[in-house]
Amino acid sequence: MSPRLDLSSSISAVVIASRERAHFALDESLATGTLVFIVPETSPTVGAHTAGVVSISELLPDGNFPPLSTKRAVISHEMIHAAQSDFAFTAWSDGLQQAIAKRIPGGSIVSRYVDANLTLPLQLLANGLIDYERRPWEKEAVSFAKHDK
Repeated sequence: MSPRLDLSSSISAVVIASRERAHFALDESLATGTLVFIVPETSPTVGAHTAGVVSISELLPDGNFPPLSTKRAVISHEMIHAAQSDFAFTAWSDGLQQAIAKRIPGGSIVSRYVDANLTLPLQLLANGLIDYERRPWEKEAVSFAKHDK
């Protein structure tokens, strides 16, 4: 199998990197194996995971996430989401993409080099429909992430 371009992660990286005052966090990216960006405080969140890219607020801690009081805890929390996303992609999206690609002229060739991440729209929809405190994936990330006190 040849390497493939993760289209969703590539788009997410470009969008996050183009935010005003956002900067690439080389040390954190090398430590986690995931693209990590430090971004200005633009919302009530301290971290986010979007399609293989982690962004963390340059202002920590944030009152809305008292257990996530350090950069390490925020990165740990977001890396749990990265693992969740990788599992969903491997378990569902990859097989679905291959099945669809076989039915589209030229789809198998494109699919050999590009991952579309077909689970991403479902993840975004679920985030929109379920309150933060009730999301099972958030409960899992909170329970597994290291929370320094």
